[in-house]
Amino acid sequence: MSRSSAVLRSAALALGAITLLSARDAAAQFTGIATNGSAAVLDGGSTLQLTPNLGSQAGSAFFTTPLALDAGTAFTAGFRVSLQGTPTQADGIALVLQSDPRGTAALGAGGGAIGYSSSGAITPSVALTLQTYFNNDLAIGTNGQIGNIASTQMGNLGSRSSNIFDVVLSYGGGVLTATAINAVDAAESYTVSGNVNLASVLGPQAYVGFTGGTGANAADQRILSYGFSVTQATVPEPATVALLGVGLVGMAGIAARRRRA
Repeated sequence: MSRSSAVLRSAALALGAITLLSARDAAAQFTGIATNGSAAVLDGGSTLQLTPNLGSQAGSAFFTTPLALDAGTAFTAGFRVSLQGTPTQADGIALVLQSDPRGTAALGAGGGAIGYSSSGAITPSVALTLQTYFNNDLAIGTNGQIGNIASTQMGNLGSRSSNIFDVVLSYGGGVLTATAINAVDAAESYTVSGNVNLASVLGPQAYVGFTGGTGANAADQRILSYGFSVTQATVPEPATVALLGVGLVGMAGIAARRRRA
């Protein structure tokens, strides 16, 4: 079994084993989310657009129910991201956990800051970033920084007109690991891993969401599917689990279809 196939199988098993506590349909996975800047919920709640294919954009979106954090927090997550634009494509997106004083209204700068960093940097925060232009990397950063924890180079994504990746993450024991797999060609995959204690950086709770940005070059950047399964020593309120469970069916379905391909 190839490494990317093994990652997908592991993600499918992890996501598929979850009993959803939410009655909401995966088609409305982005309801209960606050959008800022260029971000918008489309298609009846099934798609989150972070930036349209226009220059100088910055967008963010965060689920309005925070995630409780403590020393025992562990999770598995996954999302499918679509990046569409004429070469040169820019600039990228981030999955962000944050306890910024602005709450769900937090938004950084556009361009290479991808809605997370630079002017208005989101902090305190922990982010998985996927940059398609400035660094062409998959990276883990904290407090508005990109890649200060760990990073791995990706291909020259900005030279393509289309990029679609399935991204799977796991966190536990102070280690965050993520793998991005090309949804068209599973032979192309990238993994990054780093040590970061979420509770130490973020405190007792954090908002979970996404950011994106464009600069002189642009791309239509969308999150098509999203799932988040959390376990922790302190059991969260049912509303928190229900909110974070939205989209798991969609992600498990993506992984299952990829295994059959």
